[in-house]
Amino acid sequence: MPTPRVNEEADELGMDTNGMLIMVQSEMVDGGIGGGVDEGFGPLADEFARNFTERGEIGAAFAVYQDGRKVVDLWGGYRNGNRRTPWAEDTIVTVYSSTKGVAGLLIARARDGGQIEYDRPVADRSPRSWCRQSPSTSRGRTRC
Repeated sequence: MPTPRVNEEADELGMDTNGMLIMVQSEMVDGGIGGGVDEGFGPLADEFARNFTERGEIGAAFAVYQDGRKVVDLWGGYRNGNRRTPWAEDTIVTVYSSTKGVAGLLIARARDGGQIEYDRPVADRSPRSWCRQSPSTSRGRTRC
């Protein structure tokens, strides 16, 4: 697969106005890809493009911050399923259920670190919880 080509103007200057080292432009993806990545983050731009060319993605945006600085800022494809309106840098989207996986990971890490026990009653950790009404309710059997 060809790699996204670097914007010649950004290549000459070394940086774009947002401080990104490499501007990404690609017409190989229907709707195109725009944005930029810092040096060393090119493989992320390649994977982003593969989401469209190999995995059937319609439209997406992706950003990575490292030490408080944006090092990846990519967008591409289309904003809608009818493929008429290209995804833009400022496209607004609704994100559903994005925190469930992160919350699950944090809970599992807290358990591994000994901060919580799955079988310990929830009321022990959360005195104002509705679970106080049923003190034997444990995290393993609770959805709170």
